[in-house]
Amino acid sequence: MRAEADALLDRHVQNWELSRLALTDRLVLRMAVAEMLHFEDIPPKVTINEAVDVARAFGSEKSGAFVNGVLDAILRELREGGRLNKTGRGLINTSPPKTDG
Repeated sequence: MRAEADALLDRHVQNWELSRLALTDRLVLRMAVAEMLHFEDIPPKVTINEAVDVARAFGSEKSGAFVNGVLDAILRELREGGRLNKTGRGLINTSPPKTDG
């Protein structure tokens, strides 16, 4: 599970090596990715919101925004790749994608 989370994180943590991230940020990100991938009953937006709250509370001044950006990108990849396995009412985004215009 950790290797899978780290592979996703490596692709979305731009200009950083995962090992160089603040420990708190790294652990929050891993936990959130595992939740997105393996907990079918937790909506992805809840996962992201809770991860951002934890990062803000225990990380640096910029941790919340950093965690939010990385997890949003990972969520997008999981959705586009059909890897987001969420079931139940309200757990998946069924609204049409936003368009410019």
